[in-house]
Amino acid sequence: MNNKSLDRVLNTPDSNFEIPKAGYSNKKANYVENRIQNSHDSQFAAETIYVPQQKITQLANSNRVFIDEEVNEPTKKIIEDSSKNRNIRLEVTKNITDYIPYDRKDEGVRVLSDGKIFDKKFSVKILGIGGAGNNIVKYLSQSQWPDFVKIIALNTDFNALNRMPNVKERYVIGHEKLNGNGAGGDPKIAQSAAEEDAEQIKKAISGADILLLIAGLGKGTGTGAAPVIAKIASEMNILTVGLFNLPSIGAEGKKIYSTALSGLENLQRYCNGFTAIANDRVIGIDRERTSIKRAYDDANEYFKVIVSEFIEMITIGADVNVDFSDIKNFFTDNNGFIFLKVNVSDYTKDSIKKSIEDAIKQGYIDIDIRESSNALYNLKINDNVPSIVLENARAALKDIVKSSDLSVV
Repeated sequence: MNNKSLDRVLNTPDSNFEIPKAGYSNKKANYVENRIQNSHDSQFAAETIYVPQQKITQLANSNRVFIDEEVNEPTKKIIEDSSKNRNIRLEVTKNITDYIPYDRKDEGVRVLSDGKIFDKKFSVKILGIGGAGNNIVKYLSQSQWPDFVKIIALNTDFNALNRMPNVKERYVIGHEKLNGNGAGGDPKIAQSAAEEDAEQIKKAISGADILLLIAGLGKGTGTGAAPVIAKIASEMNILTVGLFNLPSIGAEGKKIYSTALSGLENLQRYCNGFTAIANDRVIGIDRERTSIKRAYDDANEYFKVIVSEFIEMITIGADVNVDFSDIKNFFTDNNGFIFLKVNVSDYTKDSIKKSIEDAIKQGYIDIDIRESSNALYNLKINDNVPSIVLENARAALKDIVKSSDLSVV
């Protein structure tokens, strides 16, 4: 093990450690490092350095270094001296393997019929199309997402794409006819641009299990190109969920709002499910004191919450498991859906019902759920939550929907 390996552990590229060589096995060290680097443990990722009968470990993305209590004093002094002025906190632990389970071998998931290793890499692609769609994915790209989530921005307007360098995958569509100048607010021109680049759009979304299609409706690129993308995804059997933004009637006019509704109708044919945030609800009742920037930031955050909860529900799971097939079954009717995040501390049916109703009133989505045929909920509960909450949550939903045939997953 050379000095650079220890530098990685302490995240200090200029450390000058003198590591004792006696009794040290490079072969053993390489084996342990490979085990750590190839570990499937999702809680911690770490590198471990072995010096004779000693272990020094720093947890990835952490400012703490854990030192086995058996580390001798000279080595400990070297580490402490190197850590000064580096904002690294040293902690001595009796058993460092409590933090890094490096000796636990993951045998993987196997196919029952033949015993072969089974591996599935889940893929979610978030695609923002047009000005509003680009703005939303630009906001989303500022957050950390799992490796299987990819953010893509498409537009007919080069300048709009050029203003979002933090989004890695940005593509101009219809460049041969429009030359990156935009669609001029004309959905038909945007539709033609997307159709021109249909093969390239296929490549961009290929491999996705889920496509989250984000667009603002009412003007050109989002209204015209989004249905083309949704159709392509549908033909590729990708579960396509639309997250759309509807214009304000008062601020943008009835004509643009009517165009938005026409675009939404086209999208409904191809999206497995969709939801639409209404700008009038985002601005709220207090229009005189609500700034436009604050309203748009609130809408962006609302989109982010939907996306993050959606991804977490599928990939991480909760106390009542919801798998990918549950999600697909929920989106079988190509209808609109409403997303609600509800926190409750009183677990009675009436209290849960009131919390849901309040969330609907305060939300940005103007969809009537009283005729809904199914509901999907993701419960996150602590040790103090009684089991009756499951029954009460279902009962509260059925009271609100007024349907005896409501299917609750």
